[in-house]
Amino acid sequence: MARDVRSFVLACSVCAIGKTSNRPPDGLLQPLLVPSRPWSHIALDFVTALPPSQGNTVVLTVVDRFSKAAHFIPLPKLPSAKETAVTVVDHVFRLHGLPTDVVSNRGPQFVSKFWQEFCRLLGATVSLSSGFHPQSNGQTERANQDLERTLRCMVTRNPSSWSQQLSMVEYAHNSLPVSSTGLSPFECSLGYQPPIFPSLESEVAVPSAHAFIQRCHRTWTRARETLLQVGVRTKAKADRHRSRPPVYVVGSKVWLSTKNIPLRSVSNKLAPKFIGPFPVTKIISPVAVRLKLPPVYRRIHPVFHVSKIKPVFFSRINPPAPVPPPPRLVDGEPTYSVNRILDSRRRGRGYQYLVDWEGYGPEERSWVPARDILDHSLIDDYNQRERGYCHGSHICRVLRSRDLYVCHVMSARSAELLISPAQFIRISVPVPVVSLVWSSCGLFVLDVVVSSSCLHRIHAITTGLHSTLSPAILPLHHPAESLHHRHCVCLFHYK
Repeated sequence: MARDVRSFVLACSVCAIGKTSNRPPDGLLQPLLVPSRPWSHIALDFVTALPPSQGNTVVLTVVDRFSKAAHFIPLPKLPSAKETAVTVVDHVFRLHGLPTDVVSNRGPQFVSKFWQEFCRLLGATVSLSSGFHPQSNGQTERANQDLERTLRCMVTRNPSSWSQQLSMVEYAHNSLPVSSTGLSPFECSLGYQPPIFPSLESEVAVPSAHAFIQRCHRTWTRARETLLQVGVRTKAKADRHRSRPPVYVVGSKVWLSTKNIPLRSVSNKLAPKFIGPFPVTKIISPVAVRLKLPPVYRRIHPVFHVSKIKPVFFSRINPPAPVPPPPRLVDGEPTYSVNRILDSRRRGRGYQYLVDWEGYGPEERSWVPARDILDHSLIDDYNQRERGYCHGSHICRVLRSRDLYVCHVMSARSAELLISPAQFIRISVPVPVVSLVWSSCGLFVLDVVVSSSCLHRIHAITTGLHSTLSPAILPLHHPAESLHHRHCVCLFHYK
């Protein structure tokens, strides 16, 4: 029994979508390769949202993954791929030579074809982090934290002066010893520690250039051995809080976490925790896979860390949910069934509606223009449920205060009185309607803006509305208006 219950729950799609996991995240730590010399492997990232300082608002952080040395380059704005390449050449490559590997996130500068071709021509490989997994570029993330913390302490009283302090912040960052190597970035990359003040400089006799090179090689060898030891300890410590991921193969179906995916849901608090299932199309690494996402998520990179997915289980006692129904052909065009309308928004001269498709999950919800909804009763039901009653393109907002219902008609020449939740009476007038009022005592008030020549026409129309309505017209004069235009209040007594 226990085995069957567990199998049934694991295969339940409702449980898989709505429940979170209490187990450690999947995916053991996969450290990046340790370089063998300084500035052969670099990492890039940006610090944005800084106040303007001498025309600069962005900082490009470049970190050497071997020595942990960093360059903080101020920029006026987020650069394009070409501008990023020029900046790196001017501030990094001309000082330290060409790298063999460049680690970065999936910003538009680094996923562009120009950047890919630029690195290929230089002989460098491009290593991009997977979606929503910034740990892959953790060294620049940590350098950004140090930069922001230092600037916050130095320029709190004058935030616009941060660019003037950037050089000293970089010098201080590269002078401090690093816990992973025990050496400062200057000592690890240059072979010596530059003094902060001239009085602290000690006399060091270097007999020959050969001895200087040997000292640099000894320093690099010691630093690399230390980095390898630290990497092993870090992996063992990180794996204590992680679990070994399931074995995924091409064609496997998985659920995708919605933690970083903007779902179109009525309530984010009650939105599903996972969506899918989606098939696996490629195994990138032991901790990264590529998924086949629907077109609605074409802006999201389809490569995800295994901690963001979980496998789909199957059980004979709990068969999988039926496949979504195929579209029907109406006049030669594919047509899908609508479950309900969730929301609306104005676009241009019309409205768009957020549609929940029948047989499909929340990840397939989309905004559809009103002209593409063939069954207009869905729009009427939505407006009656959310906003009041809608006739055609004229929306009547129904507000209740005790026993009073008010229907505001924006630009229509017709409106509907709410007699009961299931009964309406339509009133048509040849002039714009201002408001309609109904009280529980059975009194209707139709307020319209008319000219004196239309009073008899309104009276003639309202007398034949309904056999149970007794109309009476009471013209109201307003001093601010001319004698030819006035407000007319039509009273109807519902018997």
